[in-house]
Amino acid sequence: DNLGATVNVALLKGLMEEKYDYAMELTDKTPSDVKGGTLIQYREKIRLLEIAQVPPDRTDDFKSVKKFKLFNTNNLWMKLASLKQVVEDNNINLDIIVN
Repeated sequence: DNLGATVNVALLKGLMEEKYDYAMELTDKTPSDVKGGTLIQYREKIRLLEIAQVPPDRTDDFKSVKKFKLFNTNNLWMKLASLKQVVEDNNINLDIIVN
């Protein structure tokens, strides 16, 4: 869904050289990026925060490009072998986001 995208060769190389198993593409957040997610630090971990998880009285904060500067493009890069291992180890801990 991103016709202007180009392949980030450094990211691809890092995945191929097994430097990391997973990457999420982000971009600078703009005022029109109000429905997607952003990254936050929560309990010493980086987490994805989607607008559906934000209390109604805090949505203006969430939409702020000054408070949240990054926007999740929903483009994910992952090594399938690593994903297979996580599934086989039953090590998936996903939040349910009611939207």
